[in-house]
Order: sequence, then C-alpha cells, then structure tokens
Amino acid sequence: MSDQETAWIIEQYEQYVGNLADGSDLEKTREALGHMILDGVQTGQIEGPKPNLAWAVNMVNSAITPHRTRRRQSFKKNSEYLLDALQNPDEGIHIEPFLDRVFPLGSHDGRDKAFRYWTEEDLNASVIERYRNAAAVMESAKEHDQVAQEWISSMRRYDAVIIEDVFSRSVAA
Repeated sequence: MSDQETAWIIEQYEQYVGNLADGSDLEKTREALGHMILDGVQTGQIEGPKPNLAWAVNMVNSAITPHRTRRRQSFKKNSEYLLDALQNPDEGIHIEPFLDRVFPLGSHDGRDKAFRYWTEEDLNASVIERYRNAAAVMESAKEHDQVAQEWISSMRRYDAVIIEDVFSRSVAA
C-alpha cells in the first residue's frame, strides 16, 4: 500500500470516527471504511485487486492500526497541551484540532472517539482497561519467566549452551 493510499484511509478514518459523538467500535469502523475503500477503488482513488470487503477491511487495518497506536501513545502529550490551554485561556492556544483528534478509548470493543466527545465514563473506562491490559501483560510475562526458568534449569543440568544441546545431551545421558 502506498503512502498516499495510507494517508487517504487515515483521512477517511478520522472523518468517519470524528463525526460520531459516541465514537465507533473498531469492527464497525473497519467495515464502514472497507466500504469506503471499495468505493475508492471504483472511483480510482485507491488501487486494488478484485475488490471485496475482506480485502478492503485488510487495507483499513494496515492503515489505521499503526495510526491508532501512535494516537494512543500521544494521548498524554495531547492531554497536557489541552489542560495547559484550559489553565491558561488568555494565551490563545488553538485547541480545535486537538479536540477533533480521534483516540482509542481502550475499551473491550476497540471503540474510538474524537476527544471532544469523551465523557467521564469514557475516561474512567479507559483507565480501567489500560490497567487490565497491563495486568494481562504482567501475567504473560510471569508465565514466560516461569517457562524460561525451566529452560535455564534444563540447560544448566545438561551443561548446554543452546536449547538443541539439551535434547542431544538428554538422549546421550
């Protein structure tokens, strides 16, 4: 996918989600943008093989997944900017573009919403979901650590340098 096509898809994504006060769950966003891509192929704005919805949704995923990640990562910086504007209204800080930015809520359904429409419930839910995700990552790391420690013990037991040595030396033992 070309940079131009990626930019076109991201622009459609921003417009689609940005105009929905309740935001849009990721699956609905993918499907809606998939249809837009199919239309874009028919009008020549996007190049593609025989267009079908699965292909179009894949195009959407390729374009917006890294964009959503960058937005999620920029949430703190953008929030600090807006909070500064709120605390210093006389400085004439232009806030509209920041309010119109679409951010993932971090909800279980992958909902995205323009920041201007976020509610107290959205903010609280995003915090809870991020803590849940962090807990899941920690649990996964703990499980990985346990398995890694078992491998390290096996490697030491067989005086192995690499995993393959464990198997070749265990047969010889």
